Amino acid sequence: MPQKATIIVHSGDFDKIYSAFIIGSGALAMGMECTLF
Repeated sequence: MPQKATIIVHSGDFDKIYSAFIIGSGALAMGMECTLF
């Protein structure tokens, strides 16, 4: 069963969105399924 990660971003600031993308990319690199909202 693959591990999954869900990240909810509730800010319009670019630096916070960029951080969420970095974390999501790391999860994908580790073979996890990642969803960002």
